[in-house]
Amino acid sequence: MRSRFSRRNRLIGHALESEGRVARNQTILGTGEVPFFTDLDITISGTPITGGGAGGTIPSIYPPPGPGLPPAGPPPDAVSALPVQRPAPFWVNVNGPAAAQEFVYRHNYNFPARLLQCYFRLQTGIVVGTRNAKVSLRDDSGNRVAGAYANVAQAASIIRDWQFCHNWSLGSGTHSWAGALGFILCWLPQVSIMPNWTFQSEFNSGGAGTGLLGADLISNIKLLMIKEPLY
Repeated sequence: MRSRFSRRNRLIGHALESEGRVARNQTILGTGEVPFFTDLDITISGTPITGGGAGGTIPSIYPPPGPGLPPAGPPPDAVSALPVQRPAPFWVNVNGPAAAQEFVYRHNYNFPARLLQCYFRLQTGIVVGTRNAKVSLRDDSGNRVAGAYANVAQAASIIRDWQFCHNWSLGSGTHSWAGALGFILCWLPQVSIMPNWTFQSEFNSGGAGTGLLGADLISNIKLLMIKEPLY
């Protein structure tokens, strides 16, 4: 029986003038690595096989592949054969500024990264006034391209931890750790930081004034980012 199958494959290959390739891919069921169909009449064990399969157990006309079989051609060039993996996240520690100064992070990596979270602590001095936190992304020419603004503020002479986070659904909210330490959560859009761009704080304090007041001090600045995937 094996020799008959091989002989039939050779006959099909001769008919198409492509013996080697068709013989490797063609099967007795009519579908192989490359779908192929035939209506050739053949004879097995002396029994003629005609259209519709009369007189034998193997039909001579093979149906096209069903929806569960591979397509007839190769996939589009834009479809990658490898799975796309999410890049590993990494933390960046930002140097703390002097008193009453904003923090500034410059992206010195040679690849773009997506900012997921910004965390820092603000200790306010005794100068009376509210400290309203803003953060912004600026390009390499200093132009602001993205930002976020908290709708809650920090008063004088207290310590608060601030967290701008991409998966925080609300604008902002104040929560408490044990004791007097407060925790302020704020929304942050997912932004891509390009090489030589900067991400920084921009406090609006004392009503119409700008910047921090007196001995206000920002510390423990950490940014969570992931490298943008390259295709």
